[in-house]
Amino acid sequence: MDEDKKKIILTVAEDQFTKYGFKKTNVDEIAKRLRISKKTIYKFFPTKKSLLSEIVNGIKEQISVQIAEILSSNKNAVEKFYSFGQLIGNRLRKITPEWLEDLKTFSPELWANIEQFRRENIQKNMNTLLNQGKEEGLIIDKPNVIILSILLSSVEGVMNPEFIINNNLSFQTALNLTLEILIAGILTKKGRRVFKQTKKGTV
Repeated sequence: MDEDKKKIILTVAEDQFTKYGFKKTNVDEIAKRLRISKKTIYKFFPTKKSLLSEIVNGIKEQISVQIAEILSSNKNAVEKFYSFGQLIGNRLRKITPEWLEDLKTFSPELWANIEQFRRENIQKNMNTLLNQGKEEGLIIDKPNVIILSILLSSVEGVMNPEFIINNNLSFQTALNLTLEILIAGILTKKGRRVFKQTKKGTV
């Protein structure tokens, strides 16, 4: 029972944080939405920061499981790249620049943890996909370290809240366009045909 209540609190709190950021979200509003007392929330989460930390850790765990499912599927490397981009894009759909800016400002250690998680996941999982794609003749035969370096730099560039605000973009749109450009750039002629078919949903 307590575990169910804890999950509900986390769900509502995540919605509040992603919409309004850490600073503008308060425990009173979360309690009001859940029709429970603040005391009940503090029973599970002593501080607002501990609540935020658990939300971020939960998101990381969910993403890790979903990425593992994509990698273990029977899809070709291009389809997996596309699925990976869709997964991250859907996650970013409801995230505002204020949410990430607040993370950097009010919880720099948590932000650093997220950055590390992103780099490790990109390096490890993308390296696996690049090798698969080369074996399938779908990805050009260039050093993985170069491709990964370009990918990491590009993603970090567009995932900057200032970049998003200044260019009137959403995180989802910025990331999807970045990945599409990068993926198209590393594909062979055969790979580009598969990518085109994948986008149309015919594969």
